[in-house]
Amino acid sequence: MNIALKKLLGLPFPIITTATLQQRGEFIGAIKDCRTRLQNITTQQPASRSRANPVFEKLITVVFNRVLQAVRQVNTLVQARTEAAAIEEEDRIARRTRERAAEGQCVICKWILFIYFIV
Repeated sequence: MNIALKKLLGLPFPIITTATLQQRGEFIGAIKDCRTRLQNITTQQPASRSRANPVFEKLITVVFNRVLQAVRQVNTLVQARTEAAAIEEEDRIARRTRERAAEGQCVICKWILFIYFIV
């Protein structure tokens, strides 16, 4: 499944569909549902077979929900890291400005003094 998801969707990380006991139960239930539906199709007469028998519907739903959950978690992590990086950048700029001011190299102060003494 992860190979297919990587090739089809380009997901850079694997999806663990059975991380908890509840998820394992849902996944096994979906597989059993697929087996039952497949058996029903094979035992029916060709004329009575319905084309509207969604054999893999439950399994696809379980996998889709796990992928969606994983993508949401990754988005949350990326957003948190982006916000942290922005805060770090602001801190770096403020620290550098304070260092320059302490060295007497404050650009703003120099311009104010320059304009004050010229005018």
